[in-house]
Amino acid sequence: MRLNPVPAVLAATLFLGAVTPALARPHHASASGALISRVAWERHHLVIAADRQLQVRLLKLSKPSRVAIDILDAELADPSLAESQSIDEGAFKQLRVAPHPDERFVRFVIDCDGGADFRLEPLEHGSAIAFVPDEPTKLASHERFGPPRPERYGPDPAEPYGPPSLPLVYGPPVPEGFVPSQPDVVEAPPEVTTALRWDGHPQTLAGLELVRKQGHITLKLVGDRPLSYELHQDWEPSRLVVRVPKGSYPHDLPSVVPGVTSLAAAHVGSDWVLTMALPQALYAVTARRRDHGRELAISLDHPVIRSDRPTIVVDAGHGGNDPGALGASGARESTFTLGLAEVVRSALVKSRRVNVVMTRSSDESVDLAARAHLLDMLKPALFVSLHGNSCPDPSIGGLETFYRNPGSAPFARFLQRRLVQGMHRPDRGIRQARLFVLRHPTVPSILIESAYLSNPSEERLMTSPTFQKEMGQAIAQGVLGYLDRTPVADAGLSREGGTE
Repeated sequence: MRLNPVPAVLAATLFLGAVTPALARPHHASASGALISRVAWERHHLVIAADRQLQVRLLKLSKPSRVAIDILDAELADPSLAESQSIDEGAFKQLRVAPHPDERFVRFVIDCDGGADFRLEPLEHGSAIAFVPDEPTKLASHERFGPPRPERYGPDPAEPYGPPSLPLVYGPPVPEGFVPSQPDVVEAPPEVTTALRWDGHPQTLAGLELVRKQGHITLKLVGDRPLSYELHQDWEPSRLVVRVPKGSYPHDLPSVVPGVTSLAAAHVGSDWVLTMALPQALYAVTARRRDHGRELAISLDHPVIRSDRPTIVVDAGHGGNDPGALGASGARESTFTLGLAEVVRSALVKSRRVNVVMTRSSDESVDLAARAHLLDMLKPALFVSLHGNSCPDPSIGGLETFYRNPGSAPFARFLQRRLVQGMHRPDRGIRQARLFVLRHPTVPSILIESAYLSNPSEERLMTSPTFQKEMGQAIAQGVLGYLDRTPVADAGLSREGGTE
């Protein structure tokens, strides 16, 4: 189980954190602190994102050369975010994450060559930061490690580097011999580009078409060869983003059609990014390949939502540029979860008792915040997130279910018992964990780890269509059984939905 990366948007207005020489609790932090939901090294920079405004402290160590970024009054949304990552980005070699729960901060340690330089940028209105390697320059002082001070910010040596809005707190150097304490972790799987691994060569789009037919919207992209892409969906704001690595489109964009607010393209670094803005509504997105991978057709539909039925949200974990865990022979968690989710959806729809909404229906990126926005918008009766587990010990296997809020515990116990008995799976029990995807305070939400990809025999199970069918049907029957015995069956969406 690994958490999805999120494309971030640069924001310019942030508060300036107070200078804190020791690991004191920040004055402006809330009682619950920040929940870090994303740690991703992508597109040549590190992004750290949370559910609220960050307070940051920057430290350095010269022997050995390291950068330490402390996120104060914070914790990780999922233990898998503590996985170490090999960077190999110029002077920067490795990222390690060291949670410090007793002191309520998380430390991000980046090993680097001496004299390496970087900049920190605020993102997402202060709830995220980007660590961007830059050209090596001489350090300004022994106590500071960062880019040269821009002249426009004045000569005051007490002011932190960068724009005054950047919430940085510069602390003392990390003690000599500092080694971050962290548990044994599974190495992060290599980055996998959606649908096809990008070979590094430029991609030219030969065609781009946007059509609307019988209420259905289709965006079609045609490449000069099999197309590699990343697809990202969000509901707040409602939009679809297609990123083509090292891509280009030398023609004018097609005109928008009814049901599409705008269509815009831009180059972000070396990538070509197409953003389709949509009216605020619920969309099911399906991406299909044709012509040996040269053509990509992305279809948008409105799921039918009946007000007299409870709504179930089925979440196929990971997807797109986040494959999740990799199995012993290379099976992707995101592929397994999508296949399993399709079986669950089909069985629930066949019952004609519930509305079913999928967080994703294709190999697309749907970040944790987008999943949370969907729950906020729908307020469904139940939320079920499907995952596959992984650990360093290949002999461990079985099924376990996670919940976060106490109100979700009965749902977790009921499903775990049903699945263990019905599927004859080893019972690893239910566990409470502060997982971001389970954050909704009123929607009973659970995360099911069906089996262990790191166990070769269980990996074979998970890639078996028979196992996926039996497990998916068992999950659907468990959901319906729980609705039969609880008042949550009365929960639903108080509006009629349907296709236009």
